[in-house]
Amino acid sequence: MHVSPHLLLILSLALLAASPIPASSAGASGRWTVYFAPTTKQYSVRPIQDKIGVATALYADERSTNGWTRFNIETNTVYQDLVQATGAGYLEGYVTRDIIWQFWMNMLTNRWNGRTPALILAFMNVRSSFVKAKLT
Repeated sequence: MHVSPHLLLILSLALLAASPIPASSAGASGRWTVYFAPTTKQYSVRPIQDKIGVATALYADERSTNGWTRFNIETNTVYQDLVQATGAGYLEGYVTRDIIWQFWMNMLTNRWNGRTPALILAFMNVRSSFVKAKLT
């Protein structure tokens, strides 16, 4: 099965967006920091800018004025590359999850007539199984 890299990114972010993350002000414009707990290997996000975190981000939802969102991220070189890359991805997915969800719902409603295509369902099931296997 061949799937474009852009589709892989969109679907991966959609899976994160649909995952249970505690309600917060995610999606709101502002500054954000992701932290990494080495003992539990878990990431957490706070709506502040803190240079000791793994990565910091500035997010601005400007869709009502110019049709775009702005997302800038900077990682902390004190952390290993893998922790920086994972933290940056986690932070991006966390902060932008509302617009990822909106995109997904627009595609589902307007392009796929309310039914997710079989190819995408198969891909999501494979990716979900892969992630679950890595977590156990």
